[in-house]
Parts: sequence; C-alpha cells; structure tokens
Amino acid sequence: MASLISRPGGHFWIQFCDPNGKRPTIRLGKTTRSEAAEFKLRVERILDAKRLVRPVDPVTAKWIDQLTSRMRARLAAAGLADPRPIVGTLKELVAAFEASRDVEPSTLRHIKQAGASLIAFFGEGKDVAQITEDDAARFRAWLRKRGRAGDKPGSMAPATVSRRVGRVRQAFKYAVDRGWLARNPFRRETRQNEANRDRDFLVTLDLFTAIAGKVACRQFRGILALARFGGLRCPSEILPLTWGQVDWERRLIVVEAPKTKRYAGRGRRTVPLFPEIHKALAELYQATPEGESLLFPRYAGLTGTGLTKHLKTACRRAGVTLWAKPWQNMRSTRESELLAVFPIPCVTAWLGHSPTVALRHYAQILPEQEAAAASFRTVSVTNSRAAKAAQEKRSKKRSSLCAHLDHRVKRRERKSPKIT
Repeated sequence: MASLISRPGGHFWIQFCDPNGKRPTIRLGKTTRSEAAEFKLRVERILDAKRLVRPVDPVTAKWIDQLTSRMRARLAAAGLADPRPIVGTLKELVAAFEASRDVEPSTLRHIKQAGASLIAFFGEGKDVAQITEDDAARFRAWLRKRGRAGDKPGSMAPATVSRRVGRVRQAFKYAVDRGWLARNPFRRETRQNEANRDRDFLVTLDLFTAIAGKVACRQFRGILALARFGGLRCPSEILPLTWGQVDWERRLIVVEAPKTKRYAGRGRRTVPLFPEIHKALAELYQATPEGESLLFPRYAGLTGTGLTKHLKTACRRAGVTLWAKPWQNMRSTRESELLAVFPIPCVTAWLGHSPTVALRHYAQILPEQEAAAASFRTVSVTNSRAAKAAQEKRSKKRSSLCAHLDHRVKRRERKSPKIT
C-alpha cells in the first residue's frame, strides 16, 4: 500500500515499499488533496499489477500515457513505468499520434489524411524539432495550391485546408504535451471558416420519388427514407439500427450517434417516425425474417462509398445525375423543411447538432420560401408605430373621460335625498 504525505505549502508526496525493501518517494508538487488521493490510487493499482506479475489495466495504462513528461519520468524513476520514448522524426510523430486517438473510423481516416499530407510535404525523415512557424505557413499554402497528391492545383477547398491544418496542429500539440517539443510550430495556424456552401443541393420530393421508384430492394429504400426524411447521418447512424430502436406505438426512433457520443448527453437522441419513414419501415418489417434484429443486414459493414455506389446506380436508372455530397444534402434538405415548420430547438434536437451548426452548415432556402418572398409587402415601420401611438392616446383619453363621468354620478348619488 502507498502512503500519502502532506507537505507544507499544499505539496504532497507518495511513498511505497518496493520489493527490495526501499521506500521510493514520488513528489507530486502543489496540488489538491483529492487529486493527490487519485494519484495514490493509481500508484496502488500499478503496485498490485507488479505484485501479481501482470500488465496494468487498460484504464491505468491510458492514464500513464497521458501524464506529462515530468511526472512520467518520476514514475519511471520509482520503477512504476517505462520511460517515455522520444520521438524524433515526423513519421514517428504521425504514427504515435494516430495510435493515441480513440475516435471513430471516419475521424481516424481524416487524421491519417492529415499525416499523409505532412509526410508528402516535409518527408517522413524530417526532424520535428526543426519545423518552424514559417514551415507551417508554407505547408498551408502548399495545401491550397497542391492539395492531395495527384490533385490539380487549387482542387482542395478552403474548408478542407482549414480542417487538415487543424488536425496537424493537434498532432504537434500532442508532441508538446509529452515533452517532445518545446512549442507548437502550428499554433498560429488557426482554423478558419469551415462552412463550404458551394456544393449545397436541394433534394426535392419529386427528385427523391423518381430515384426511389427505381430501387427494388426494400432495405435500400428504407435507408433512403431515413436519410432523406429522418435526416440521419449515413452510414454511421442508419446501418446499426435494430428493430428494438423503433417505437411503433410512440412513433419514434431511438438513434445512437457515434459522432457526438463523446459529448455528455449527446450519444443518443429520438427522431419522429415521420409518415414517409413509417411507410418504408412498415413494408420492410413485414418482409423481415423472424429473429432478424438489424433493419438493414444486407448492407451491414458497408461504408459510405459503398452506399453511394448503390445510390448512383438508382440515379442512372432514373436518368438523374448524382449531386455533390448526396447523403449530407439529403440531411440538409430535410432540416431546411423542418425549420420552415418547427422551432429550431426541436429540429436541432432531432438532427443531433447545435443551432449554430444547423444555420452555418445545413439550412438552405426552399423554393416555396423564395416564391413567398417575391410577393411579400413591406409594412412601413414608422406609420405602424405612429398609428399605434395614436390609438394608445385615444384609449387613455376615453378611460379618463369614463372615470370622470363615473365620479360625477357617484357624487350626485351621495347628495340626492334617500327615499324611505
């Protein structure tokens, strides 16, 4: 067992007995008693693992990896952890950063793309300590002009450049936090406006009906209905759905959101079972074999690219050209329709993001809104205010006159003789 020792000035030590009979000391520095007690508990778990000759549990191993370089060195000096490896080349930094991320596969893919861009520009053998702020600025400029390998100049959108530079800055911050670098050369490369509305597209009801009519598979029609009329993220929120998540009685769908689950209270939400979705899922449910829990077992494990290929085939059969960002634009179209009818807190709760994100990245202008605006008549604010003020003045004058007459009637009643 380890001992927690309180020192003057709010400092704490941890002491324990090692197998050699010595009593090493880990100096925590100035901290709170609760944090010191938590550190002592972690040390005791490491000691138990060493006593039983087994690896430490995954939670404690992750805690050790997240320690600062100074505290990691103190644990290593006490024989409780291995010294942190020193990263020298860019290839080593990229590999270490990718291995440290506990994120969804799509996010990890974006991180790997950022790492590939770094290596393509600097070279995998580049010493990370030699990368300067000027190099960071040249890297951003290179992304704008060259983009990914094989792309034509200027093919990468500014929003994509901003996101990729942001991933790189995270990687170098990771190196700074672990003592591999003195400071982050990308710290001045801030993220810019990442809203790219150039590829917005309204998937109208007529267009969707024409495409869905060429789809023979009930499961794929269900996927299209959830994407277009439910606004679910595809494939991350649609393909894992089970029949247990469909509440037929309350006409709701419980949706698990992998993208937002790392935020407290945002890993799950409910989406109304809109009539278009209800019809598609009811048909699918009647054809589902007994005992099958997944809504779309035929497409389980398929990526967004694979689903897009099926959608492209349906578009070709309908004589329609597939639009940009097909799944996101179906989600965007649905959100725009709902915003025209329901309050924004309800819509953003159903779609699973904030009002800021809805207005910046999703909301579009519907054709009927443009038509209504064309016949909209502007009311003069000045005249309206003047009329309201005049009406209030007349109302006060009438009230004053009524009160005066009422007072005179009461006086007359008091002066008149009573008849007995």
